[in-house]
Amino acid sequence: MNKKSMKYIGIEVIAMIIFLVLVQRQFIDTKVLNENHFNLITINAIFAGFLFSSLALIVGLFNDKVLIRLERANFLDDIYRKIMFGITNSLVSIVISLLNIFVNPRVTESITGKYLWLKTIITTYLFSLELFFLIATIVLFILSVRNIRFIIKSVRERVRSELPKNIATERVIERIKKSQSEQKN
Repeated sequence: MNKKSMKYIGIEVIAMIIFLVLVQRQFIDTKVLNENHFNLITINAIFAGFLFSSLALIVGLFNDKVLIRLERANFLDDIYRKIMFGITNSLVSIVISLLNIFVNPRVTESITGKYLWLKTIITTYLFSLELFFLIATIVLFILSVRNIRFIIKSVRERVRSELPKNIATERVIERIKKSQSEQKN
């Protein structure tokens, strides 16, 4: 892994710790997740799909001169990294959601007696992680969309610069109108 990937992971770990502390101090309530795991799976799948689509968009435009320049300047590495971390976060959240649906209830049912505190910790932290990774996915999705917007804008500007100037376009339009009027007569 390179330095930038380690930086993303480090930032995410710090954000996760802060998030878990906020949950523990009850600034963030995760009880609403108890009945909404399938909804979170759906939301995560949608974000993962959009991120895959943006990746496909970049690949589809890769023959463009602008993208080739951006690739040579290592600008696209950061975009790929955000997209891939977003997809990874989404998948992690989906896996945790599935654990919360199918495994967590069975595990917590078997905890009794003096270990009841463990039941609360397991449930709270698994719900918290599920929500955290969804939020991280959304943040990376927003950053990726911003970068994709930049790429699309750059490609459009290049295409516009290669289009004929307004005067030439007006001449072509006049010729088309003239030929259409001649055909009608």
